[in-house]
Amino acid sequence: MHSIAQHKQPAKTRRDPLTGLLRCDAYTARARRVLARHGDDTAVVVIDADRFKDINDGLGQAAGDIVLAPIAALLTATEDGLRCS
Repeated sequence: MHSIAQHKQPAKTRRDPLTGLLRCDAYTARARRVLARHGDDTAVVVIDADRFKDINDGLGQAAGDIVLAPIAALLTATEDGLRCS
């Protein structure tokens, strides 16, 4: 049981707890695997929330969370079209 818990723990840390989206290192690793497998038939999309740091630093982390949650919801709503193999 202990080894199963250890195996599952890294999977939890690959995703952001608020948004459920892959963290940067996990996203990069997955993108590299998909590109290696599918090459020219694949596009990798990286989305940057403009001035998010200004919101997070100026208005606080709670305000930043309010901004991130709907962005993540939009991205996951279209996940079928963006599914990684």
